[in-house]
Formats: sequence, C-alpha cells, structure tokens
Amino acid sequence: VAQTFDSRGNPAPQGREIEFLITAGPGGGEAINGDPVGPVTAVTDANGVAGVTLNAGSASGTVRVLARSGAVVSAATHLTIRSGPPAYISLGVADCNVPSWEVVNATNTVVALVVDQWGNEVPDSTAVWFGCEQGLIEGASITNPNVTVRGTATSTWHSGAPKNDGYVWYW
Repeated sequence: VAQTFDSRGNPAPQGREIEFLITAGPGGGEAINGDPVGPVTAVTDANGVAGVTLNAGSASGTVRVLARSGAVVSAATHLTIRSGPPAYISLGVADCNVPSWEVVNATNTVVALVVDQWGNEVPDSTAVWFGCEQGLIEGASITNPNVTVRGTATSTWHSGAPKNDGYVWYW
C-alpha cells in the first residue's frame, strides 16, 4: 500500500496513478499482482491510497518494493518471505551402531531436518514429533532458531525395553 499526499500534506486526489516495482528479491518467482517484471500501476482511492498484492513465489528471502508517481519515489519497503508448511522430513542419527543391547539408557541424538515443498527451512518453533519401535525416544521437539542449520529439531533416543530384534527404527 502507498499513500500519497499533496504539497500541503493532504491526501492526494482520487485517480492518481502509482507504479509499484520489485527492485530486489530472492528470485523465487515473486511478483506484484502476478506480474514478475513490473512496474504495476494502481490508482489511488479517495484517501490517496493505492495498493497491490505481492505474490511470494517459492524462495524464502527479502523482497524490496518501491512505489513511484512521476518524479516522486518512495523509500524502499523490505518484506520478508518465509517458508510454507512442512512437506519433507529427513532423519539422521549421531551414531549408526550404538552398542546398547545389554545397556539401559545408552543414548543417541536424532536430528530431523524439516523443509517446505520448495526446500526452504520451516519457521522457527515448528512442532516435530519423534517415534521409535525399540527403547524410548523423547517425542516432542520444535525447530530451533539458535542452531547453525535452521529448520532442524533434535531428540534423544534411550536404550531399554522393548527390545525386539536389535534394529531401531526412528520416525
């Protein structure tokens, strides 16, 4: 949204054309009113306000948008595009072969990398639930903003009953 004013500080008259354009972005298909090239023209209403819709595209990052009318150019507005909902989870463990058959409470760190359908990390504090079929795993976790790789959640597996075949499957 851009609001325009005349030289006395009053809202500009209805019908003034305002051009909106993207000057920088993450390159994921972001667009204004569906137009990826721009500029896109909108017309002011009775309050001197003109608005457009920013289409986010598929990449996370910052988009910089300008509005202009004739020789008057606005300051840049920076908008952040975040990821979509979780779509893929990759699991990994610190150790692949934990000697724990005869041990109670041997531990192993389990990590989930959670991304949206385009491979962007999910937002911080996204809930992740872990499970296993042998021993015990700390089930609830959230993606953590205080780690090197965002979009990750960790849990800890503990050896113990039930012990079925010695192969632990995590989910």
